[in-house]
Amino acid sequence: MEFWSAGLAGRKAFGNKVFFRFVDVVWLVILPVIVQFPTWAQTEIPPLYAYSSVGDNQWLSDWFPIDSPATVEAQFEYLSKTYGIKRMYWRGEQDRIWLRYCQFRRENPLPYGWWMDWLRYLNDEVKTNELAVVAARRHGMEIYVFSGLFDHAAQGDVGGLGIFPYVGEDRLRLQHPEWCPVDRWGERVSPGPIEFCYPEARKALISRWLHHVTKYGYDGLSLYTYIENFGLRYADEFGYNEPIVGEFKRRYGVDIRTEPFNKEAWYRLRGEYVTQFLRELHSALSARGKKLSIALERNNPNGPQVWGAITADLPGAGRIYMDWQRWAEEGIVDELCVWGSNDVTLSKVMQGCKGRAVKLMVMTTGPFDKIWKPFTEAGVTILGFVAPKCGLDRVTLEPTSLKTLTSPDWRLRMQTLADIGAGTLNAGADIVAALAKDPHVLVRRESLRTLGAIKAQDQVALLEAGLADKESSV
Repeated sequence: MEFWSAGLAGRKAFGNKVFFRFVDVVWLVILPVIVQFPTWAQTEIPPLYAYSSVGDNQWLSDWFPIDSPATVEAQFEYLSKTYGIKRMYWRGEQDRIWLRYCQFRRENPLPYGWWMDWLRYLNDEVKTNELAVVAARRHGMEIYVFSGLFDHAAQGDVGGLGIFPYVGEDRLRLQHPEWCPVDRWGERVSPGPIEFCYPEARKALISRWLHHVTKYGYDGLSLYTYIENFGLRYADEFGYNEPIVGEFKRRYGVDIRTEPFNKEAWYRLRGEYVTQFLRELHSALSARGKKLSIALERNNPNGPQVWGAITADLPGAGRIYMDWQRWAEEGIVDELCVWGSNDVTLSKVMQGCKGRAVKLMVMTTGPFDKIWKPFTEAGVTILGFVAPKCGLDRVTLEPTSLKTLTSPDWRLRMQTLADIGAGTLNAGADIVAALAKDPHVLVRRESLRTLGAIKAQDQVALLEAGLADKESSV
């Protein structure tokens, strides 16, 4: 795990609109594997897709900014030109979904302000999601909505990264509490999921995702299965809703709330309802020419994903059998993605999908690791993570030198500054400061970051002037 300090600067007004920025916030980010960029990748680039978390980019100052037309365009431009990316998995649409369908809690002012002021501004006024779709088309990319199958926010007494109360909750859970997975005593409800044993719940979620995919021009929907909270106490805590209890008793003659029972059969029953949901969702999407992609847990593809190392092997959605073999066999999904660097699991999934039409991917923070070469030769596509130290963070693979500071290509100018900041190139503060007025937002931004990295104490006035830059990320 790694920690990044957001350290975002103050408050800034755009006309009468003042939106929220964060100061000295530490955000915990869990990544499957952290690797350095290998030199061999400069001459050998496998087929690549990209995943952009988006919300993290709005929170963390050392992530690639996505907060204006220029910065959105820049991300798609460099991913296309530098790495030949052909598809983007875009989590930004999930922000719009939460803003539209969740009730947020003022009692937690920091994330409340982030959602209500900053993210709402970006979604409704800057229109970052619409900009992303346009940029994807401009650079010949497909673009998928990336959203959570089970994560529909949570009740207030649940913590996520130590933040209480939980910032918001989907109104479907609030208006239909019976749809929330419940414990065997009917007292506690699961934080995050909606139980798919209810046909009305399935219909509501399908309508929602279908609307966002089709109205805003996406090519498909990709669903992850982890949950970003720590409310689950043990794996078998939830999933005792009346339809599940009744169906289990009909099949096996056992009341799972009061009698010993076969837990594997229970996991699989819960999984049957997930499969039915995906079957209905895929039918609705495919009727409109849209694709469906599902992420698989790297260590146990037949269970929901685990969120980070803190939860060990405890999936936030509980024990549900994720029947990817059946999904592939019946064509219920178009794509399966092993989420994390696990070549053993990927081999297993490849074998299980042999002869099937389903497409396979692996999401890894080491996209240029040679371990993936046999898989890409067999037709697997690598999904790279657009985040620091995850392999796609160089905006150009061309060699840099002090001469490239004057390149007409903004990517070379920015990368040269980044290399100076990293200590792989040496340059004086005056040379770096000259690019603080560059016409490209990311070059100006990198100039100021590099001045900080080389501890240019005589350039404080230039840093102060940067606070008035028209681009918030500068």
